[in-house]
Amino acid sequence: MIDSLFLFLKKWIGSPENYGYLNASLRARSTSFLRSEQYASLARGGLRGVEAFLLESRYARAYRFELVSTETSSLKRLETALALGVAEELHFVRSLAQGEPAALLSVLLTRADLHNGRLLLRSFAVPRRDALLQPLWHEYGSMSGDLYHELWESASLLELCERCRAVVHPFAGAIGEAAAALARGHPLVLAERRFLLGILEALRSEMSSFTSSNGTRVREYLGRLIDLWNIGIWLRHHTGYEETPHQESEYVPEGYSLSPRRLVLARSLAEVVHGTTWRSWVRNIAETTPSEFQRALHGAFLQWQIGLMRKNPLGIEVAISYVARQITEWQNLNTIVVGAALGLSPEGIFERLIGIKN
Repeated sequence: MIDSLFLFLKKWIGSPENYGYLNASLRARSTSFLRSEQYASLARGGLRGVEAFLLESRYARAYRFELVSTETSSLKRLETALALGVAEELHFVRSLAQGEPAALLSVLLTRADLHNGRLLLRSFAVPRRDALLQPLWHEYGSMSGDLYHELWESASLLELCERCRAVVHPFAGAIGEAAAALARGHPLVLAERRFLLGILEALRSEMSSFTSSNGTRVREYLGRLIDLWNIGIWLRHHTGYEETPHQESEYVPEGYSLSPRRLVLARSLAEVVHGTTWRSWVRNIAETTPSEFQRALHGAFLQWQIGLMRKNPLGIEVAISYVARQITEWQNLNTIVVGAALGLSPEGIFERLIGIKN
């Protein structure tokens, strides 16, 4: 059965909220996140070191399941176990919440659906889709990994549209609309924009009941996410990757501090972020290639979320921070696993970790 985000949201409207219990639980669980010296030790220990760590960590159940259920490589086994472990943790965190925090947490966890939906759409924009391996779906969102697997099995964009129409969920509808745009020959950037707009429209409609400062904070989170998305489009245009005409209609409106008009007129990244909240982050990023820059900017966005932990002890900020710390730890462990598999030096791996300084 599909976990409908919107039935879930409606369930909690008017229900008692439990920020005190939830935030106390999250602060206690935060003590288990890895520290800098532990990351350094794992980077030195290679794949066997990570495997030994997982067997003694909160990822142990997921890793033991992978040990007995698959015969894949160590790399694949570790990546899958980490993904399952993170999904279990985030589902558990959502189960701790009631009322408003439960509903707002569900909105925050739609980051999984955004990730999965984009991967699905992009797979239909490559010349040899049959040569692609199915990605590891993020399993903590509103739609299940099994459903994304079913949509992935579509042989064509038209079949994907048909399968989406059969699913009673607004996110599936957003994927179907974007797939239809691709089928009509629209460029990928416009299809992805349609997908994001579909999801945002559904979230904003359902969040209209949450007028508290917590609802405002989650809207700020969504606005910053839109900014990040739009900066990615701007970078693709200004590095020659995007061949379509540069126009406002490519950008997603209602970002936190970057309007489509500003983005189209900006001739440099400095002009894009001038006078905005992004300026200090961009100034501190040394990476020069577009992919490295976007990765660094994504890391900065996670750091902003993590920094909210002490802003409001009885607000949604604690949950925003906790989820970001979990996602950051996941990405850092994946970086260590892939780096070790590629034979990178411990120092080379360590410097690629998010939010970790020597």
